[in-house]
Amino acid sequence: FDLASGPLLRASLLRLADEKYLWLYSVHHIIADGWSMGVILQEVTTVYGDFLRGQASSLAPLAVQYADYACWQQQRLGDEALAGQLEFWQRTLADAPPLLDMPADRPRPIVQRYVGATFSSTVDGTTLRALNALARQTQGTLFNVLIGALSVLLWRHSGQRDLCIGTPFANRGRPEIEPLIGHFVNTQVIRQRLDPQQTFAELLREVRATLLDVHAHQDVPFDRVVEAVNPQRDTAYSPLFQVMMVLQNTPGNAAQMPGLSMTPYSTGSATAKFDLAFEWVERDGVLSLLVEYNTDLFDQTSIERLSGHYRQLLEQVALNPKQPVGALTLISDAEREQILNEWNSPAPLAQPADCVHRLIEAQVTRRQAECAVIFEGRSLSYSQLNSEANRLTHHLLTLGVGPDVRVAVCIERSLELPVAVLAVLKAGGAYVPLDPDYPSGRLRHILDDTSPVVLLAQGPTRKILREALQGADCEVPIIDVQADAVLWAECPSDNPQPQRVGVNADHLAYVLYTSGTTGLPKGAMVTHRGLSNLLLWCQQFCGEHGSMLHKIPFGFDASAWEIFWPLLTGGRLVIARPGGHFEPGYLAQVVREQSVTAMVFVPAMLQLFLEVEEVSACLSLKDVFSGGGELSPAVARLFQERLPH
Repeated sequence: FDLASGPLLRASLLRLADEKYLWLYSVHHIIADGWSMGVILQEVTTVYGDFLRGQASSLAPLAVQYADYACWQQQRLGDEALAGQLEFWQRTLADAPPLLDMPADRPRPIVQRYVGATFSSTVDGTTLRALNALARQTQGTLFNVLIGALSVLLWRHSGQRDLCIGTPFANRGRPEIEPLIGHFVNTQVIRQRLDPQQTFAELLREVRATLLDVHAHQDVPFDRVVEAVNPQRDTAYSPLFQVMMVLQNTPGNAAQMPGLSMTPYSTGSATAKFDLAFEWVERDGVLSLLVEYNTDLFDQTSIERLSGHYRQLLEQVALNPKQPVGALTLISDAEREQILNEWNSPAPLAQPADCVHRLIEAQVTRRQAECAVIFEGRSLSYSQLNSEANRLTHHLLTLGVGPDVRVAVCIERSLELPVAVLAVLKAGGAYVPLDPDYPSGRLRHILDDTSPVVLLAQGPTRKILREALQGADCEVPIIDVQADAVLWAECPSDNPQPQRVGVNADHLAYVLYTSGTTGLPKGAMVTHRGLSNLLLWCQQFCGEHGSMLHKIPFGFDASAWEIFWPLLTGGRLVIARPGGHFEPGYLAQVVREQSVTAMVFVPAMLQLFLEVEEVSACLSLKDVFSGGGELSPAVARLFQERLPH
């Protein structure tokens, strides 16, 4: 459109078949709003009928023109009444959140590009009738119900209880301007604060009061509201609101031309003025929803799911509006089944889950002399690892270790660490990892909570455990896996009889404690089945005979992954020195020297690792896992740049 020279309205009639035509017209929003579309259609049908009858136009003369309305608006802009309305908007939108931060599929661009698409769906007639009945019961309108449900939807997805939604008002309060074609519509902002304990019916009463206030102060042009409120501005999103809702109830839906059958023809949109725009149309007993969404932010599948949640909310409040809004369910039974069962069904494995130590013993049989563990120039073959673990296992059995019995392990990264944890598993016990760097209070709580029958220590960690046991409710023997090794030196080096141990895949493998940021640390109990399922999947997905670098602190869940995966797959466990996980340069050196193929990182440490110049020479790395935090696109790109192989 060229606003200076026009035309601002174009129309075309396309012949599709002998008796089938498509009438298209395009109009700039500056000269017509949604209401005007209905007026245009009504006037065209009237003039068409007059033409068929050979009559002059029967359109009634207009009492006023758009220019008259423009003059009225100009006069009102200086009125005291308008100043009072501006004060209302300044007060209402003071400290309103500048952005409704909905979960998106992609990061928000720095500059809004207004690219979009649409997705449509419908609400059935039964639900529509119930929603209209609810509107009458609460002395409101269907619009009130729809925007109330939208507020709940946006809160539940964004976590924001204070939110703003935009909506266009027809702004045709005087009967003489109803038949005019022009841009009368004015955008209003509806600010809604939600309380999870209030019922939906109570929310509708608040919505009604809010909308009455908005109606009473609707004369201020939106740009003047933005200017007066002066919100935080950003090129990435629109001011005051990023979500709009419209209920189309404009005239013209029933227009008919003599001798013709007319149906609306909808076209898609490749633009989006806002992040999300929900357009409802009530016609012929059906409620249709068209969602226009920003494709820089959202995929169609996300909008389909969001629309489904919206409809689910409407169906629930139609049946029972007295439910607390915090108790309303967004997901359908089908989606719940998908989330709980379909997405969580275990991947088919080539071999069934089993006790982790048995899977390692199978590798020992095949790889007796091959290197199993290497640490700072020292190593153990599979046969040596198994024999040392077995001797300790037989000693632990004499101390009462058995299925689900806890054994606390406080050992620095070393050759002794995999021997100790493997021995605990072989004895049927569940090891409880204790990081030597933990405060004494945390260690004491874990020991009191798990009541282990024995503590395995190593050198200086024995003193740490003794200090932790002071004031603890339990008295537990402490065994130093180096200094006390003479106690089991003469024990058998062969695997204990499974019948004697009695452990199976559903017994515990280890008990890991949470950080305790929301209270006391809590123990998470992990079975052999759960751990071996992960390890077997890794074996199936990444292959066998790799080398994993163990560097994650022992108290973190991924340490079990690092320790057991290479041993279960017939690979090599490469152990970083204590404190080495803080040294990206050292880690890169170990990867190169030991031809490490697999590593696990939290995103922050992965970024530091990738920033080391030597990382580009880590050509052996082929499987890198990141978890425990958000992996930013910037770090992912850096990974591809530094390790393109």
